[in-house]
Amino acid sequence: MNRRIYKLRIMHRMPLALATALLTSVSAFAQTEIRTEAQLKAIANDLNGKYVLTQNITLSDAEWTPIGTSDHPFTGTLDGKGFTIKGLTVGDGAKDDSNNNKAFFGFTNGAKVQNIAFTSAVVKGYEQAAIVVAQATSSTLSNIYVSGVVTGRDHVGTIAGDARDNTTITNCVSTAAALSAEHQGGGIAGWTNNSTFSYNIAYGVVTAPINGAGGITGMVDNNG
Repeated sequence: MNRRIYKLRIMHRMPLALATALLTSVSAFAQTEIRTEAQLKAIANDLNGKYVLTQNITLSDAEWTPIGTSDHPFTGTLDGKGFTIKGLTVGDGAKDDSNNNKAFFGFTNGAKVQNIAFTSAVVKGYEQAAIVVAQATSSTLSNIYVSGVVTGRDHVGTIAGDARDNTTITNCVSTAAALSAEHQGGGIAGWTNNSTFSYNIAYGVVTAPINGAGGITGMVDNNG
């Protein structure tokens, strides 16, 4: 009799353990769906989250606040699922350090941004200016399309201003202009070190009248 009771208890416990394991597994892969500008801005409240767009989003005329800082970079995942963010406006054109690191993401570290388009973007930065990420560190940027204009003084790109320390940029297409007033303007990234670029195409105008204008990157500095 005792043996039968023991077996019955084990049979009741096993489904509970299995349910707990499945619940843990699901939560590990949970993604936050984004369909509005307000939800995009809320990424700043959880910089390690996993986000997915569920529709195209047109931003308001208000200046965008870049997501992620040097102390608290974006470390999560943004998967656009082929959708578009239109009308990004960031930077006020000030010619000083207050206008550095202007892009949709200010700083990323170990992040993934993929399968997304940014169209009709206007970025008026100073140093480290781009449409997608101002300073990307050890991040993966893939299957991204951008259009618009990026201006600044130094480290001006379209996908990234800086691509640092094992960042990978692949399968990206840019028709945006990268217009640096002085140094390092690149059709994909303004400046890079120890990073990988593959299967990218840049059609836009690039300028850097003092030094470092390039179709893909303005400067490769593996000692930087």
